[in-house]
Amino acid sequence: MPQGRLIKVQEIVFHQSWARQPYLEMAMESDYDPGDIKDIGYELWRSLSQVLREKVTKNNLHGVLKRWLAP
Repeated sequence: MPQGRLIKVQEIVFHQSWARQPYLEMAMESDYDPGDIKDIGYELWRSLSQVLREKVTKNNLHGVLKRWLAP
């Protein structure tokens, strides 16, 4: 994953994951292949895990970010 800003498909995966949308629905709505969406998600969660030094997954995204953003 490139450092800095997310590319369009990464933004889609992040935003739709935040909305708890399944990967298949993300793919259908964005015209990306479902396998590509899953691969992008895997890389996104891996990169976020490295940066935040905590395992990040589609399912724990809310909790991890809320802890990091808490005062």
